[in-house]
Amino acid sequence: MISKNNLRKEMIQKRDEIPSEIREKKDEKILSKLLKNLEFMNSEHILIYMGFGSEINTLEYVNVLLDLDKKIYIPHLGGKENPMEIVQLTNPEIQLESGYMGILELKDEFVEIIDPKILDLIIMPGVAFDKFGNRLGYGGGYYDRFIERTKKNIHLLALCYKEQLVEQVPTEPHDKVMDEIITD
Repeated sequence: MISKNNLRKEMIQKRDEIPSEIREKKDEKILSKLLKNLEFMNSEHILIYMGFGSEINTLEYVNVLLDLDKKIYIPHLGGKENPMEIVQLTNPEIQLESGYMGILELKDEFVEIIDPKILDLIIMPGVAFDKFGNRLGYGGGYYDRFIERTKKNIHLLALCYKEQLVEQVPTEPHDKVMDEIITD
C-alpha cells in the first residue's frame, strides 16, 4: 500500500491541477449538496475549516451559513498542549486575516476560545478519502486530537472533490472515520 506521505503529495498535486474555474463550479455543487444535508440542516453550531490553496473555498460557504443563522466556528491554532481550539466567526469581512500558510484566521482581538462540546457538526478538511470514510489529512493530527475533546456523537462530515476519492486510505488506530463525505 502507498505511504501516507506519498499519497498526500500525489493527491495535493492532483487537486492543484484542477483549473480554478472548474473548482468554482465544483464548490457550488458541493455547497448545494451541503445545504440539503439532513445533519447540516439539524445542526446549529458548526465548525468549518478555512480552505486554502486548491482546497474548497469555504469562505464562500461561511457567508451562506451565517445567512442561515448557523453559529459558525473556525479552527484556531494555539500552543503544543492543545494545538487546535475553536473561535466563533460572525463577520468574515472584519474578523479574518491571512495567517499561517496563508490560511484565513481570526484576528487576535476577536479570539475567544470556545468549548468544543458546543459543536453539533464538524466539516472536515482532507487531502484524500475512501469509501469507508477514512481521511488523509495534512499529517499534523490536529483534527484527530481535537475531536477527542468534543461530544462523543459529534457528526464528522468531509467535503472534497471527486478527484480526492481513492480506493483505500492508509490508516492508523488514532485516525477518525468520517460519518459522511460530500463531493461534487
